[in-house]
This record gives sequence, structure tokens and C-alpha cells, in this order.
Amino acid sequence: MHRMGGIRAGLHFRASHSILLTCDMLSTKIVNLYILTMAGFRSLAPKTRNLVVAGGLSAFVLGVYYYTMRAVGGTDELQVAIDKFEEMKKKDAARNSNAGGS
Repeated sequence: MHRMGGIRAGLHFRASHSILLTCDMLSTKIVNLYILTMAGFRSLAPKTRNLVVAGGLSAFVLGVYYYTMRAVGGTDELQVAIDKFEEMKKKDAARNSNAGGS
């Protein structure tokens, strides 16, 4: 035991030890589930596995593309600036033609 106060240090050790055991058991279950899932995937025909992988990659790429277009395309600041510039250009051209004709 540690010199932190006898029983309290022992309880702390036991609590942390049980947490570690719980985490270890959980990680073992996750690894076993992963192995079972991969065993099911590996039992598929090669063409089927290729289709599953291609479908997953395509879904990921389309998801990223859709998210990016929604995030970036939400504001059309550049188009608004271009429209304002074109409007100012037309007003300036109208002023110059009126000033030149007078």
C-alpha cells in the first residue's frame, strides 16, 4: 500500500484496477466483434468485396462533396461583389456618356 493514508490508498488502487479490468474486457469484446465482422467480409467473393469497398468509398466521397458544397455555397459573396461592380461600371459609363454629350 501507499503511504497516502492506508485504507484510502488501497480503495483507490482497487477502484482503478477494476476500471482497468472493465476497459480490458470491453476492448477484448470490441476486438472479437471486429474479427467476426472481418471474417464475414472475407467470406464474400472478391468481386462482391470490391463492390462493397467501392460503394463505401463512393459514399464517403459524395458525402464530403455534398457537405463542402453546402458549407461553401451557402453564401454567394463573390457573385454579390461582381454584381455591385457591374452596376457601378454601368452607372459610371452612363455618367461619362451624359457628360460627353452635354
